[in-house]
Amino acid sequence: MTVTEPATRTPVALLMFNRPGHVAAQLDFLRVHVRPERMFVVCDGPRGNHPEDREKVAQCKALVAGIDWPCQVETDYAEENMGCGARVALGLTWAFTRSERLIVLEDDVRPDPSFFPYCDALLGLYAQDTRVMHVGGNYFHGTKFLCPHSFYFSRYMHCWGWAGWRRAWALYDHDMVYWPELRDEGWLFSFLDSMTATYWTRFFDEVWSGAMDTWDAKWQYALWRHSGLATHPRLNLVSNVGMGDPDATHTLSNRGQGEEYPPRGALKIPLVTPPHVLRNFVADSLQERSMYNVYRTRVW
Repeated sequence: MTVTEPATRTPVALLMFNRPGHVAAQLDFLRVHVRPERMFVVCDGPRGNHPEDREKVAQCKALVAGIDWPCQVETDYAEENMGCGARVALGLTWAFTRSERLIVLEDDVRPDPSFFPYCDALLGLYAQDTRVMHVGGNYFHGTKFLCPHSFYFSRYMHCWGWAGWRRAWALYDHDMVYWPELRDEGWLFSFLDSMTATYWTRFFDEVWSGAMDTWDAKWQYALWRHSGLATHPRLNLVSNVGMGDPDATHTLSNRGQGEEYPPRGALKIPLVTPPHVLRNFVADSLQERSMYNVYRTRVW
């Protein structure tokens, strides 16, 4: 059943590139369940060595031009390909200059409708709390960790559907200027166990050197450099349906194309809030053991 009033007052930033099928599905979802009043759409330009990109990118833009619910749409479209890292980073910086708060969705993630009131509530609750830098929609632990509240705090962020504030994104450092100095001082080893610190040292080195073109590791770096926290819901609210896509940039895996990972659920509203703004050591330790025990190019 189509909503008649916006399910969120927070503007939605949509990140897209060359997958019109995913863009169409995302806009259909937003039309039926959310109908945001304001959207910022960020799109990279076609790659010079992929002639098919030009038509695919044009199709994505046409879909955005066809949005048919009451919505103020602003676009930031690159003429030439900038790559995933720079395009997303600059696009979000552009969007945050226009709005104090954003809900950020890539074209291939599918949120549960409860993701939006969850984001709205936390964006309001922690708007002035500079300890909290990121509102995440993902939960990867299944039944291995049972959170007694609607969400918990973590030193790790996930970005398949998230929300944040201008005041936090202002701390994003695209060039990771201080990374070599911090790396050589053993900074990560001062607060992470050896296995996890080794994983992230190698990962940050790849991103800083340009060997890997991504923006999200730089956001994790900013979170740690400023002693920030992220929230995670007690169950997963956003699934990725782009795993295994031939056009995917980083989420290449052996999962079936279009398979939702991880499965999503619905969060009960109103939320049950944790009594303290402190990271959950149990959940973070579980994440470190399950995700960072061997360095690899991430596919989750």
